[in-house]
Amino acid sequence: MSRRSADLSRWSGVTRFLSKHVDLEASAREHGALVRRRGVRSAADLLHLALLYGPGGLSLRSTASFAVEAGIADVCDVSLLDRLRNCPEWLANVLGQLLADKRGQPDQTIGRPQNVGRGHMRLAIVDGSTVSGPGAKGSDWRLHARYDPACGGFTDLQITPAKQAEALDRVAVLPGDLILQDRGYGRAGNLAHASDQGARFISRIGWRALKCCMRRQTDLLLCGSIF
Repeated sequence: MSRRSADLSRWSGVTRFLSKHVDLEASAREHGALVRRRGVRSAADLLHLALLYGPGGLSLRSTASFAVEAGIADVCDVSLLDRLRNCPEWLANVLGQLLADKRGQPDQTIGRPQNVGRGHMRLAIVDGSTVSGPGAKGSDWRLHARYDPACGGFTDLQITPAKQAEALDRVAVLPGDLILQDRGYGRAGNLAHASDQGARFISRIGWRALKCCMRRQTDLLLCGSIF
C-alpha cells in the first residue's frame, strides 16, 4: 500500500488535466455512472476507483480497502462492483472526449465510420480476440472489433461467449468498405456477407477453405483474394 499511497500525490494533477478537457460530473450524470453519492463523493473519485481496479491491477476487495484507507471513498467490494457496472458508457465517453481533443476533432467523429466519396473505399480492419476472467483456465468471452484507420479508432465492438467464432456479421459492414481480415474470417459465409453488404475484402485463406463458383456470369464468387 505504501507505493500506491505515495502515488496519491499525483492524482490532483491528473484531475486538473482532465478538467481542461472533460466535465466529469456532467458526463457521469449523463451516462448514469453517478446516480447517488453515498460513499462516493464525486465523479473524479469514481474514476479514481475505476483506474485502481482496472489499470491499477487491484482486486475489488483491495480497491475498496485502499479507497477507505486513503479517504477516496467509503465502499465495500460489493458496493464497488455495483458502481463499476454502471461505468462503461461513461468511461468510453471520457476517453472519446480526450482522444477528440488530442486530435483536434469534435468527439462525435470518434468511433464513427466516415462517409466515402464515389469511387473511393473505406478501409476497415476486422479481428477478434479472446478474454479470460480472473482465475479462468480458458477463454470466457470473445471480443469482435472493427478498427477504422481514417477515424483513428474502433468503430464497432461486440463481446460474445468464447464459443461464438469470429464472423463478419458480428461487426458493422457498410457499403463502400474494404475489409482487411485474417484467415479466421476467410470462409465463404463471411465473404458472401461482405459482398451482400456492398463491401469488398482482402483476406488470407486456407488453401482448402473455399471453392470457386459462379454466382453471376461476370462474378467469380468469393475465391479469397479476388474482390
